[in-house]
Amino acid sequence: MPNDNNLTIGIMALLAQTEAERISKNTKNALAELKAKGIKLGTNNLTQEGSQKGADKRKEQAQKKNRQVTKIIIRLRNEGQRFKAIANELNEDEYTTSTGGEFIEQTVSRLYKRALKEPA
Repeated sequence: MPNDNNLTIGIMALLAQTEAERISKNTKNALAELKAKGIKLGTNNLTQEGSQKGADKRKEQAQKKNRQVTKIIIRLRNEGQRFKAIANELNEDEYTTSTGGEFIEQTVSRLYKRALKEPA
C-alpha cells in the first residue's frame, strides 16, 4: 500500500477497530448466554477418576525417567565423577528433571543417595 494516503489508512484502521469491537461484543454475548443456561465455563471437566489416572500416569513416567537417569548417575559416580560433573553431563545430553528443569549438583546427589538406600 505504498500509494495510500493518511485518509485511506485512517479509514482502514477504523474498520479494523469496528470489527474487533463487534467480535468482542459477540463473544461476550455468547458467553453470557451460556452462563445464563447454567453452563460452567473454564472449570475442570475431568472427573476425579480421570484426574487420578492422569496423575498416576505422570508419576509412572517420572519414575521411569528417574530410573534411567539414576542408572547413569551410579555408573558415572562409580567411575569417579563428582556430582557437579554428572549434572553437567546430564544437562549436555538434554536430560531434564521430573519438573522439566536442569540438573544441579544437589539433585544428582539426592538421586544417588536415594538409589543407595533402595533394595536391589
